[in-house]
Amino acid sequence: MSKQFENWLKEQDQAIREGVITKATTHNVDVKFAGYYFEDHNLWGSTGGGPVYKSFSDYDEQVPNMMFIEHVRYWFKLSYDEREFMASVHIYEASANNILFSIEELAESSVIKDKVVSESTFETFEQLLLKK
Repeated sequence: MSKQFENWLKEQDQAIREGVITKATTHNVDVKFAGYYFEDHNLWGSTGGGPVYKSFSDYDEQVPNMMFIEHVRYWFKLSYDEREFMASVHIYEASANNILFSIEELAESSVIKDKVVSESTFETFEQLLLKK
């Protein structure tokens, strides 16, 4: 990942995680941050769909000197009325003003205005929650 994208992600990281957690708990959905999946197109291999790293430093330790991430996916475990779901938030470096939310088969994108993640960024995620 470019240093600019990496720094931006680190600056917005807490707002991204808190935005999902806040919208979910507002609707009585239990939510837990499960981890990240950083996609690096310079590395070969594949993993199952889900979290691989617990933190940015966890990635640095497992893949030293390889910060060429093209996009990041945040993973969250959601539960409601004995049902469990996985939700993700997906951001590409090439279009860092767009954010994709998904809860299993449902997915919708939103816009990050002025490169700052705010409460309004998560209105789309809230609509997905209401559909589940």
